[in-house]
Amino acid sequence: MVGDMAVNHYSNHRCDFGQDDTQLQCTGLGNQSIGNLRSQVRYSMAGKVLRIDPETGDGICTDATNGGKYAVKNPYCDESHGKNIATKIWAMGFRNPFSSALRPLPEHHDDHGIGPGQLFVGDTAHATFEEVNTVTRGGLNFGWPCWEGAWPNVGGNDEPFNLESNWVPENNPPLARAYDEDGNWLTCHTVYDKVRTEMPTYFWSHGVERDGRIADLGQGFYGDAVAGMVYYTGTSYPEEFRNTLIVMDYPRRWLRSLRISEDGVFESIRDFVIEPVEIAYFYTPKTRPD
Repeated sequence: MVGDMAVNHYSNHRCDFGQDDTQLQCTGLGNQSIGNLRSQVRYSMAGKVLRIDPETGDGICTDATNGGKYAVKNPYCDESHGKNIATKIWAMGFRNPFSSALRPLPEHHDDHGIGPGQLFVGDTAHATFEEVNTVTRGGLNFGWPCWEGAWPNVGGNDEPFNLESNWVPENNPPLARAYDEDGNWLTCHTVYDKVRTEMPTYFWSHGVERDGRIADLGQGFYGDAVAGMVYYTGTSYPEEFRNTLIVMDYPRRWLRSLRISEDGVFESIRDFVIEPVEIAYFYTPKTRPD
């Protein structure tokens, strides 16, 4: 699955298998020099969480496409054409969704069906804020490149790779261009005016200068890359860590535990490992449910 994603330092990986046995695929921008705003359009697979049938690769539609196998269908479902890119999209508006973890939900959680479960996505920042986003249902948009953390990303609209005046056709293939629904060149001004986007569940700062001052959120720590996470349900660690999301910032060498509600609301944070440690890897096997 490559589509319009360039093959370089952040392209795509399998997020997880949902509790409904669908496959969740996290896709980065691949090469942001050929269009950050592809994460905001439905005709591109870049900057998305895709939800597909692991056997066919089709997007999840309840009716004709998948023969009614799944109770919850994707938000932009085209029941006549499961290979359509929009049909595969579960969530959008990501830069580099490098890490993820799945929280299975109880059957009674939602009258409309539980779908794949609650997906946590770590979106690695461009400049200032590392994000933990919670995909509680299909159709959510997390705002990149127009938002980072809780603030507008000023550079997201004006950097050379997003300006039509700086477009170099021989270096930037047509599939990397981003247009709005009216066929106009897409900008963040359109996103700010017309698109509902979601706040991160939790985010932290690089501790770098932003708008003339250090971006300090008063958390008592900084970080540089949300590079791993796992939703912990075991019993090996103390009870306060059970049923929490443990996240890792690889460059700063720390792990912290986030308690998040079934509705995706941040409740509390607790130190897990705060002394700098050498982290060889932080990995959760992605296996299909029994």
